[in-house]
Amino acid sequence: MIGKYLNNYEIDEIIEEGGMSTVYLGIHKYLKKKAAVKMLNPILQKNPQYKARFFNEAKLLSRLNHPNIVTLYDYFENDSGTFIITEYVKGQTLDEYVDLVTGPVPQSRAIKIILQVLDAVGHMHSKNIIHRDIKPSNIMITSDDTVKLIDFGIAKHLRKNQALITQGGSKLGTTIFMSPQQVKGKVLDRRTDIYSIGATLFYVLTGQYPYDKNLSEYDIYNKIVTQPFPDPAAFYVGVSDKMKSIIRKAT
Repeated sequence: MIGKYLNNYEIDEIIEEGGMSTVYLGIHKYLKKKAAVKMLNPILQKNPQYKARFFNEAKLLSRLNHPNIVTLYDYFENDSGTFIITEYVKGQTLDEYVDLVTGPVPQSRAIKIILQVLDAVGHMHSKNIIHRDIKPSNIMITSDDTVKLIDFGIAKHLRKNQALITQGGSKLGTTIFMSPQQVKGKVLDRRTDIYSIGATLFYVLTGQYPYDKNLSEYDIYNKIVTQPFPDPAAFYVGVSDKMKSIIRKAT
């Protein structure tokens, strides 16, 4: 794809590769404006379920307009594949930022970051949309601490303010940041995102994950469902009682 043109965007380089899609940096032929060009994996192109999920991501993004949510520019299909074009956010994912730059984030700065996440999620919820995969790697942060929520690949619309149960009780999300209801494949509503924000705040303040990433997925699921959410102060003594209370309430 490098060097090709898609709807006036020249594909310049790969930003990120994953199992479901590849994200490229695109530069507009005339305006020289940068964009993120997300391409559905060609192998999945023939699978109606994955193609529908990809289209659903674009459709839900088109309903959102918020400074802390990545902006949709376009969705299209052609002989080369299926694509979502969004604004290009120059920065780091929150997990990269914490792991490589800051370590535990000071409380005052952590609050500024999480408040932006809450603003973004509040806007989503006002549109009856839940994200279902809020985690540090789906939060971009720029050099001036501006936050952008990204990757709406498994977001879902709640019709008529009703709760959602995943099809067939299936589990969708990222294990460590999933709510107990999500782990169990049970009915979901806005609170599942709140739980994930609480788990993300834990990570931001401690610089550590609430569960050992080396554990099996089953063991992590079991801890989420059967044990109280971990005490952040046991991971990093700098976490205040007020922050502990907020995380406890969210989770």
